[in-house]
Amino acid sequence: MNKQNFGMPCLAPVRVGGVVTRLENGAILLKNSDENDPYHKIILHLTETTPVVDAVSGLPLDRKLRDGETVCAWVGPAMTLSLPPHATAEVVMANIPADYSVPRYCQIAKVRQQVTSSVRPSLSHVSLVTTGGEELTVTDKAVLVPYLTRQIVTPDDLVQGSYVLVWRSEDGTVSRVLLFPQGRI
Repeated sequence: MNKQNFGMPCLAPVRVGGVVTRLENGAILLKNSDENDPYHKIILHLTETTPVVDAVSGLPLDRKLRDGETVCAWVGPAMTLSLPPHATAEVVMANIPADYSVPRYCQIAKVRQQVTSSVRPSLSHVSLVTTGGEELTVTDKAVLVPYLTRQIVTPDDLVQGSYVLVWRSEDGTVSRVLLFPQGRI
């Protein structure tokens, strides 16, 4: 079990996805074709601050998701026990190309920065552990971008508690990281 602050367990966000059906109350029903998926049907609630981003670029999109559109969302681990369950979306990704692997949304639980030499220290990579226990290595080859700002993002900005979207190349290396502002989620 991963532990953070005061020995309390820290649960990782849960990935859900499917085809959008807009509901009268403003919520969104997501339904996918895998009937064995525990989240085959889920009702998503979006807040005023829920990021809706392009799955390929990470750029912000209009919040109005269309009926019939396929999306992927990451929700907090807390859900209602109703069927289908209700959950609040932490981030939604749309404009997903066919056979495309969407980025992983996660919170950074631990950071270890690595330098190449002690004579002239330069950061060669950052090792991250997510709240879900996944280990990620972000090298100087990865593109680091901020969400909704023009600020420059460096590996020093990847700190414990930060929320990120992580894209991987075909060989599994981290190719792009979108950093959300601290305290946003």
